[in-house]
Amino acid sequence: MVQAGVVVERLFPPDSARSALCILAALNLLNASVKQPWGARMVTYAYIKGMASCMFVRQLYLPLPGIGIYLDLTDSVAYFRVMGVQLSFHHIPIYRELLHRLENACDQSQRQTWDGMRLQQIAVEVFRMACPWKTDYSAEVEAEVRHRLLRFHKPSANCLFGFPRQWPFDGHTGPPAKVMFTQLPKRVSTPVRNTPFGEDKAASLKAALQFNIWHSDCFMLFRRRDRQLIPVVRYTGNNYQQLMAILTQGNQRIRKRKEKTLVPGKLYRLSPQKMVKSISPSRHLLSLTQNNYLREGNLYQNLCVTHGIAIHLATLFPGLRFVNTLNYNRLNVRHRYYRLADLCRVPLGSKARCLKVWIPADQDNLLTDFDVGSLPQELVEEYLTAEDYYQEFEVVTGSNGLQGLYAYRRHHILPTIYPCIQVINYHARVMNEKHKWAIYALNQERFKTGFIYDKIWYDPERAAIMGLTKGREKVVAQLRLKPKST
Repeated sequence: MVQAGVVVERLFPPDSARSALCILAALNLLNASVKQPWGARMVTYAYIKGMASCMFVRQLYLPLPGIGIYLDLTDSVAYFRVMGVQLSFHHIPIYRELLHRLENACDQSQRQTWDGMRLQQIAVEVFRMACPWKTDYSAEVEAEVRHRLLRFHKPSANCLFGFPRQWPFDGHTGPPAKVMFTQLPKRVSTPVRNTPFGEDKAASLKAALQFNIWHSDCFMLFRRRDRQLIPVVRYTGNNYQQLMAILTQGNQRIRKRKEKTLVPGKLYRLSPQKMVKSISPSRHLLSLTQNNYLREGNLYQNLCVTHGIAIHLATLFPGLRFVNTLNYNRLNVRHRYYRLADLCRVPLGSKARCLKVWIPADQDNLLTDFDVGSLPQELVEEYLTAEDYYQEFEVVTGSNGLQGLYAYRRHHILPTIYPCIQVINYHARVMNEKHKWAIYALNQERFKTGFIYDKIWYDPERAAIMGLTKGREKVVAQLRLKPKST
């Protein structure tokens, strides 16, 4: 396995059909090995499938003669045919570069079907056939390669599309010297919790399956795109002081709601207008899809899972439903719930299959006794490497230099015709060609005002969003805060 890892690291990106066959044969050996009882301690599916996807992407953009590729979306298989040998890999990750050329990857003129050869059963023989030379390496190189096999990161764009960097042969007596080798990254000992926002991905997976908003009394949600914390407390009938203290966070300007207006059993949060508001049961899931991280201490836990895990759980629990953060937050579209059959009908090229966007709608507490450790290792590896999705709205600039809004990784809600757009909370301030401003509601996907303001700003003294129109100041939105004491 170490020899196979050294071959992949030294030869990627390939410069010939021969070096491509060496890499693919090595990945085939690793793919066979990871299924052994000891295999997961040596290599991860993330490395195997990730490098197979990188090989596919490289061939799409910089094709080498003598290599045929085809992506079968129906069976989720990537085929390679090199020097008369067909090698295939299931469920490779669809990186953005591959998604952009998905039509080329599925070109029916290059269609391949399985030859019927089970190469994983003869993986060592195939590897020795492709790489008959002696593969020497030092203890330092072995340590680096072992680290890479367990801690995979997609190679840089320079490595995928540019020229590889030189790496010492270290006694390697393999293919002709014209093959250029990649530089292994320096080994960095990074603690698990040193990811953005202090996220522990293992804890995130556990929280995503065990946290239940219908059966939780006090928790802190987090919206990552603008770093907003949203405390939520359930009123029990005798925790009024604690509830107000948590929701107001000691801010004396927030008006305390009278206790007699609270309903036992309901969840309460602070609204964007700075008012203590209840969360109706119909909006429980919307609270999670809009703020899909849970904060516990200094850790942030993503409450979304991958499509593969959603299908696995829906198979085990037929009554379980899921929502998708790529469409659930759109208030002008009917909310959709997904059971197993619906999950299976998600298009194979959809971003919903490769991003963490699925939240269990577990009102009946079906997952309360589910053992996260029972998840198949391949699904866990897929989860650990899948991209987090939290930036719903992106300001984009067109070739004309003007700005628009791209939403939910799928469509433009505003075309690129505006000189300036500012996204704040769930609204956007939009300037037109006459330098007039308007307010656009992102969730409703419509303008709340016309282009009538010369300027829009927040006035802390009045606790209000103000606009200047025709030389007069006007309150655009009023926050329910007490006036500042003088």
